[in-house]
Amino acid sequence: MALRIPRFLRHASLYSLGTIMRNAASLLLLPVYTRYLTPAEYGLVELVTVMTTLVGNLVSFDLNNGVFRYYHHAPTAEARQRLIMAAMVLGVLVNSAAGALLALGSPLLAQRFLGGTANAYLLAWFSLSLVLEAICAVSFSHMRVDGKVARFLATSTLRLVAQIAFNLYFLVVLKLGAASFIYGYLISCAIQVVAALPYTLSQGSLAFTRSDIKRLISFGGPLAIAGLATLYISTGDRFFLSQLNTLAAVGVYALAYRLAQALNTLVYAPFTQVWEVEQYRIHARPDLHPAFGVVFQATYSLLACCALGLALYAPDLLRLLATPAFYGAASVVPILVLALLFSAMTDFTRLGSLVGSRPINVVGGAMIGAILVTVCLIVLVPRLGSVGAATAVVIAALARLIFEYRRAHRLFDMELNWWPLALTLALCGAATLTVPYFAPLTWTGVLCKGALWVAITLFTVVTTYRRVVGHPEQLRVAKQVLGRGNRAQPATP
Repeated sequence: MALRIPRFLRHASLYSLGTIMRNAASLLLLPVYTRYLTPAEYGLVELVTVMTTLVGNLVSFDLNNGVFRYYHHAPTAEARQRLIMAAMVLGVLVNSAAGALLALGSPLLAQRFLGGTANAYLLAWFSLSLVLEAICAVSFSHMRVDGKVARFLATSTLRLVAQIAFNLYFLVVLKLGAASFIYGYLISCAIQVVAALPYTLSQGSLAFTRSDIKRLISFGGPLAIAGLATLYISTGDRFFLSQLNTLAAVGVYALAYRLAQALNTLVYAPFTQVWEVEQYRIHARPDLHPAFGVVFQATYSLLACCALGLALYAPDLLRLLATPAFYGAASVVPILVLALLFSAMTDFTRLGSLVGSRPINVVGGAMIGAILVTVCLIVLVPRLGSVGAATAVVIAALARLIFEYRRAHRLFDMELNWWPLALTLALCGAATLTVPYFAPLTWTGVLCKGALWVAITLFTVVTTYRRVVGHPEQLRVAKQVLGRGNRAQPATP
């Protein structure tokens, strides 16, 4: 029998490209931003974005997870369409109200955090993105649960091209400074709405039921609170820096965060596009449960290796992408990358809480992280500045991982083996300590760091491969999850 292209990997690769298209503009334009914006202007853009995102998460009700959770349980196509429309209506209504309140409060927030009321218009304009992003989020979730990968990819590409074109026009040609990002983002987001919304509207009736809205709120409400706390853990440091330091310090820190986020944009986020849906399918098949351990070790060990490469070459990348005013970001990137790894592991291991209808565990972990990061920021930022802010985020992310994993494990055992990943993280941490000994953009430094990265990555790949191949049951399950070989029959009750 001829082997087919593995379903999981095929979708993962296509969603990877689509996700990269949706988020790549900020990465591709980094050399332009750092040359046409001062660190203070870059910090201003970062704070406007963070404020709006915090408000959006507060009212999000985590509609993506709600759609994934209930879509395939709907008995008919009409019921599935009603669920989608309920998510759309709920998202538009609450985000419209939140955007209006944010715009009204923009003068007060600008006076407190943005350097004066003269910058209030940036926040007022950007509040429009809440409604636009809500429409895009539901439409993209609809495409994902229906497997419309090509459409997802096309609309993502369209947004990328539009955002790059408009940002360059406003920044380079019109020289509008920080406002360039705001205007370019809004226009590209509106174009994406025009491209994505017709798919959802064309699938059937526009009717929805209050029961679907209640179900989405009941499931997503606690998760939205957890999402807000999670966002605060990863972005609250900007507000502390803006109050205890300067907007320029926020700008340098924001650039470090943007580089660290490249790991999420290019590697982890594409994986989650598939895994968020796939994990529920695997959970429903007891014969496939060993796949959790395989996917965990393979994904997060290789993610750690990618994080190592980013940490090793952060000083070199900053010399290529930025001006000297931003070079201080290099010392913060490895710390933020570690925080991202811990957060990614938390996302994976909380499945037990989700399928066990215990989202309160997610909320509890988020609250613990939020409280801990606040205390650490108060203590560390005045003493260590940006390094202290990043360290506080790592401490909070690790505490949350431990809490959520222990709670979820009681509800559903994913059979995870942590020791191979711990060994990989230890090797990566030791390698990162060598960075100060290599001068950026020198042949010696580039080659030595490359040899170190290749050695650790090969060790990780070989050990992961041997663990899977050495266990026939795990190998069988891995092939079934990836779509190869004979499909297992559903387990009988």
